[in-house]
Amino acid sequence: MEVQTAILLFCLFLFSATEDCMNCTGEDYRGSISITESGYTCQRWDSQTPHSHLYIPARLHEKDLEENYCRNPDGKPKPWCFTTNPSKRWEFCSVPQCLTELPAFVSRHTCATGDGSSYRGIISVTESGKTCQSWESQTPHVHSMTSENFPCKGLRGNYCRNPDGNKRPWCYTSDPETRWEYCNVSRCEDRHRPDDPRMNPEQEGELFIKRAAEDCMNCTGEDYRGSISITENGFTCQRWDSKTPHNHFYNPALLFEKDLEENYCRNPNGLPKPWCFTTNPSKRWEFCSVPRCLTEPPAFVSRHTCTIGDGSFYRGNISVTESGKTCQSWETQTPHVHSMTSENFPCKGLRGNYCRNPDGSKGPWCFTSDPERRWEYCSVSRCEDRSRFWASYFNYKDDPPMYPEQEGEVIIKKDDNECIHCRGQDYRGKISTSESGYTCQRWDSQTPVNHSYDPSAYPGKHLEENYCRNPDDKPRPWCWITNSTLRWEFCSIPQCSKLHSSTERPANVQNLACATDDGISYRGNISVTVSGKTCQKWTSETPHKHSVTPTNYPCSGLEENYCRNPDSKKGPWCYTKDPETRWKYCSVPICKDPSRPAADECMQCRGEDYRGTISVTESGYTCQRWDSQRPHKHKFITSVLHEEALEENYCRNPDGKRRPWCYTTDPSKRWEFCSIPECATEPTIVQKEFKCATGKGRSYRGKISVTGSGKTCQKWLSNIARLHSTLPEDFPCGGLEGNYCRNPNNRKGPWCFTTDPRTQWEYCDVPNCEDPPRLAVNECLHCIGENYRGNISITESGHTCQRWDSQTPHKHLYVPPLSDDMHLEENYCRNPDRKPRPWCYTTDPSKSWEFCSIPKCLGTKPPTIEPTFTCATGDGSSYRGSISVTKSEKNCQRWTSNISKISSTLPEDYPCSGLQRNYCRNPDGKKMPWCYTTDPKIEWEYCDVPVCEDKTEECTNCKGIEYRGKISTTENGYTCQHWDSQKPHKHGFNPAYYFEQNLVENYCRNPSRDSRPWCYTTDPDKRWEYCSIPQCTNKPPTVVQEHTCASGDGSSYRGMISHTKSWKTCRSWSFMSNRIYSKFSEDYPCNGITSNYCRNPDRSLGPWCYTGHDSDDWEFCNVPSCEE
Repeated sequence: MEVQTAILLFCLFLFSATEDCMNCTGEDYRGSISITESGYTCQRWDSQTPHSHLYIPARLHEKDLEENYCRNPDGKPKPWCFTTNPSKRWEFCSVPQCLTELPAFVSRHTCATGDGSSYRGIISVTESGKTCQSWESQTPHVHSMTSENFPCKGLRGNYCRNPDGNKRPWCYTSDPETRWEYCNVSRCEDRHRPDDPRMNPEQEGELFIKRAAEDCMNCTGEDYRGSISITENGFTCQRWDSKTPHNHFYNPALLFEKDLEENYCRNPNGLPKPWCFTTNPSKRWEFCSVPRCLTEPPAFVSRHTCTIGDGSFYRGNISVTESGKTCQSWETQTPHVHSMTSENFPCKGLRGNYCRNPDGSKGPWCFTSDPERRWEYCSVSRCEDRSRFWASYFNYKDDPPMYPEQEGEVIIKKDDNECIHCRGQDYRGKISTSESGYTCQRWDSQTPVNHSYDPSAYPGKHLEENYCRNPDDKPRPWCWITNSTLRWEFCSIPQCSKLHSSTERPANVQNLACATDDGISYRGNISVTVSGKTCQKWTSETPHKHSVTPTNYPCSGLEENYCRNPDSKKGPWCYTKDPETRWKYCSVPICKDPSRPAADECMQCRGEDYRGTISVTESGYTCQRWDSQRPHKHKFITSVLHEEALEENYCRNPDGKRRPWCYTTDPSKRWEFCSIPECATEPTIVQKEFKCATGKGRSYRGKISVTGSGKTCQKWLSNIARLHSTLPEDFPCGGLEGNYCRNPNNRKGPWCFTTDPRTQWEYCDVPNCEDPPRLAVNECLHCIGENYRGNISITESGHTCQRWDSQTPHKHLYVPPLSDDMHLEENYCRNPDRKPRPWCYTTDPSKSWEFCSIPKCLGTKPPTIEPTFTCATGDGSSYRGSISVTKSEKNCQRWTSNISKISSTLPEDYPCSGLQRNYCRNPDGKKMPWCYTTDPKIEWEYCDVPVCEDKTEECTNCKGIEYRGKISTTENGYTCQHWDSQKPHKHGFNPAYYFEQNLVENYCRNPSRDSRPWCYTTDPDKRWEYCSIPQCTNKPPTVVQEHTCASGDGSSYRGMISHTKSWKTCRSWSFMSNRIYSKFSEDYPCNGITSNYCRNPDRSLGPWCYTGHDSDDWEFCNVPSCEE
């Protein structure tokens, strides 16, 4: 017995010794070498640290990606691995060649099986008849496919082979114009090897008769494996492994379980039935017409009263959501209209109102019977024996059996919270030590680090105790630390691995080639900005250095130079290759809402509210995009007419024509109507009691029949005084009764044709609806409403305005402390950027901003502009001179004309901007006065308007925030860099964003509220420096003495409280060291630094004071808020 044991051990030793060698390119190497040829230790295949990759052992189990052993899963010349060195992604391993004979190929391989990699025939001509180039030759095509690089691939002579895992055998051709082509190698009749251990004789026979029964489907066809490759409208399907004509993310190599073969119809994403991308460039995808199988669909096990995996097989009777709401029946459309019916999703158990998961969500759910809550997840218990049943149900053909060790692995409950996905924004674990071992400071404490992350101000960030968190989208979780020498530090939290079975990775939607919401999940290939600039690669630091790298943002899809939104901006963006432009947003198409019913593809009335996706005219012309001016220039600007939903190239009716239309892509056909059917349902009834106007007054149904100038209206049915085509039959929903004022064609307000032969039509004086809101004295506007200071906070379509001091749900640059002169108070409508009228950001995440409906002031006159303004001050918006020639001597076009240029800057849109004749003006806040030109080649140009003599005093008060002088030299004599330049120093003070700071030319300014004015210098070695500007001799602006309470951050507080929140007595400001006191008295001269009163000179969270001798001994004071 001992002898037998010794022999067995010796055999095992010999086996292990011979295992660490390879044959051919080592694709079958299964040894345990785990060091690269340069000595780097290999990274584990099941780890994504330090290198993220797609070689997932669970997906590529046939590649045997164990531990961190060297492998060759992708047909490289020899085994390799990712390294544990962050600066070295991967490297080949030094695996010796085996001394034994190479595996012999079956002699009968003169035909192709599978991809033909084992073909060893002597065909040497391509399928188009070209002679093959010898593999050992580098003429006419230089290549690396040699027998030395690819041993065991039969690369001899010029015979057709498949050394690199292509679709089938191929060769380089002897034609210099054609690098390579496939060969026409016949396929073996017996397609499956008889010695395949996974296939028994019965299965072999089944495969020959399988195809006939395959071309039908059960349920939604997710298991359909037939060969239908034509859509229901006759389009040929695009191959799944092709990106032409439609780019997509359904990669057969990554989704091998979906069997995305050839161009066969499949259902990889749980749609109602199989589909495919089409070979027609104008038709992205379409469903296929696959018949239903006559046999019964697979039966569900009756014990599915608990959830396995995502719970798609759950068939229990729970019908209440996790918050206790009763589920809506799947067959009803009340209170929520939906498409999740048993007809659209057969075999999903959609009966009654039981919780189900028909669409692959995280778990069972249902629509609720609460009209205010569309849907919710249900609280369904999980099955105890999850692993074996799950494996038996899916039973993928290549899945290995589940071993007891693996079963235990799944059942054991891990501490799933103590790992992070991506950047750890959702981390809710309890690690409270930084990566250097420092203890974290509590988030609700201001000691020793004073900060603004108060848990009460960030309830959604879970700033609990002193646990590591990532509330501001840093690369990973962090915390303030209790060591006073270091303010904060990252925490060392591992990435979640595959063993964290209950921790779900962020969903990776495969086909996000369009943007939803802010486009964070967009993964398309657009790499050009809105302005046409090419994007810089995310891994590149040229021309712009940055920290938005794949390493810092691991789950944000930062590949190549594709547009992405890793940091939650308004939409996808990229750094540009233009050194002068750091970054720009990209023009990424918005995804069509899949929940929008097909009823959108019909219209009511004249189709003014049509929001469907038809983009072909009635004669078959393709529509031109609304945001394009080619081939036809037009005035329907999407950014100006956003309420008209001028999306993509979809048919719309923005101007009240008879029905939706579009401009065409044919230069000889400017526009045409679209053929859109009438909706079968009744149009929306306009309430008869609408006797006042809301918005543009389209719903007004009152009986005013006199124009604003007192002219009597003509009846809409009459053509006696005025011939017209605005008839009730053409505008069936326009309320064209009698001679009452109406707005059937979406003009600015209700109007009518007049009975006066000299006046065709006029607007009517229809009152605005007073409730809500009731108009106060200042609830009206002059001109474009730049000086509007009223309290209206609702947009023209009824959206509630977002507060200006909030960044939720929409991030923006109009921050009240930086825009004091704009009066951005509460959530009131304002016009900080010279739009045609006041507007606001909305609280609706899907609607960024909208104009507000504020009536024109009728009783008072607009502010007059001095007629003496024949020179320009500031940006020249008040210039009213008569210069009508541009800087290059081109004649200006009249503002009311559209002959030479189609103008969107009309006097009616900018009523107080002096748009008379063809005089140079600045109605929209450009740099200086300008005009449209009469030259067809040049749209517009600036005018050479003289600048008014500047009488600004060259001195500063306080910190010089209001300084508007022209000093442009620093205190050491450096010349200032222009604010609108990024050379030699790149910076973020863009004059377009900081317009209220008056960043003009290269004049010294203080946009950052520093101690005094400063500027960037033109010296590359000196980034910035203060300017030497004397203090004004007159007194600085006084702070109102009655400020004995705190408003805002309390910087204007001048009361006499002199104790802290913990009742410590404040030290006198002058009692502090000379260095500290002089610093505050010089840097903050207007902040009331007197006695020992609490003050806020540095704009902290509130008033504070020193409590000891050291500058670190300070506390906030308990100053009452003025609001209280």
